[in-house]
Amino acid sequence: MVKKYLSLPAKLNLVKAKPYQSGFSSILIFGVIALLLTLVFSGTLYLKDKNTYRPMVIENFKSCDIDRNGVCDESDKLLFERSLDQCQTGNNYNEVADADHDGCVTEKDKEQLFPSSPSPQTSSSMQRELNLDDIVRNSPDYDKDGVVNILDNCPFVKNQDQKDSDGDGAGDVCQVIELAKQDLAKRLGGNAAVLGIGEYIQEVTWPDSCLGASASEVCAQVITPGYKVIFTVAKQGGKKYLYHTDRVDHFIFIGPQN
Repeated sequence: MVKKYLSLPAKLNLVKAKPYQSGFSSILIFGVIALLLTLVFSGTLYLKDKNTYRPMVIENFKSCDIDRNGVCDESDKLLFERSLDQCQTGNNYNEVADADHDGCVTEKDKEQLFPSSPSPQTSSSMQRELNLDDIVRNSPDYDKDGVVNILDNCPFVKNQDQKDSDGDGAGDVCQVIELAKQDLAKRLGGNAAVLGIGEYIQEVTWPDSCLGASASEVCAQVITPGYKVIFTVAKQGGKKYLYHTDRVDHFIFIGPQN
């Protein structure tokens, strides 16, 4: 057998690329890359989902739009249910349904994709009306004046007329009792709350404007509705003090009681 050898020139002449050829190649490569990026981000170029092997378009869809048709509807929920409890190795695993990207489709993903709608509630104004009706219906009437405590401007002293001369929200009856209590606290040199002053109130009708008390002043002989009030002072071991009042703002200190 005769062997044939390829003879080469003793010196190879390497052709050096001209500068303009190298520059053109670089421009061409960068142009191709730019085109690919444009196609990807515009949604024209399709990438294949490595798990489901279905074409997936790169676009800005809503997270709940699993089938990528532009809307979140019942078909997306059906697709999710099909993928529920499936992980990446499962046949029905859907990467889009895996909202938290932990590799498995769970109820947690469902809540994220399809948040539970709050149950219909009664409007706040109607709810307040219903609550007020319930409260009024169940409210007691301690003073038996026909006005339940929740609506009574003086719930512990009978005042059917609910008169409130100064419009401060406290009925005149309660106001005169409070005035008498503050007077006693002042006489004792302390604060009503600190002294622990409580009261026992008895409804009476005084025979004159002096409220049934001996007075040097001339008293009008007119029937005057009012109260006999006995204050008990806890700080003094339960010592009692008597006041006579009308139903507005007049009171008389009678004195200590045995």
